[in-house]
Amino acid sequence: MISTRLDSLEKDVKAFGDRFDYMQTTVRDIKKDSIASTSRLEELQEKLWLYEDKSRQNNLGCKGTSQKRKAMSERRKRLQQLGIESYLLYPAVVKVINHEQILFKTPGDIEKFVSSLDADARMESTPVT
Repeated sequence: MISTRLDSLEKDVKAFGDRFDYMQTTVRDIKKDSIASTSRLEELQEKLWLYEDKSRQNNLGCKGTSQKRKAMSERRKRLQQLGIESYLLYPAVVKVINHEQILFKTPGDIEKFVSSLDADARMESTPVT
């Protein structure tokens, strides 16, 4: 009776030892995965920071974008008065559709275009003698 109990106890201890080894192996694997995941996460964070830095650097030169857009919007009002369809595109480009599609990158270009339209209109309205 004692020997059977000892045998049973020995089997339990062996089973516990096997489960303990399995648990240790599992914990070790989880730690490895955790370390690998952490290092991968750190790599991704570094890449993200690089992109953020590049974005920040690119945006430093764009402080005048709102001023350019405002100037272009003012020129668009004149186009609208003339009945010409226009769109303000990003960052500060005006797209005009007047028999054809034209892109203007500076307010001066729009002014030249409007002046040429005004000149054409004056020529048409001048009576021929």
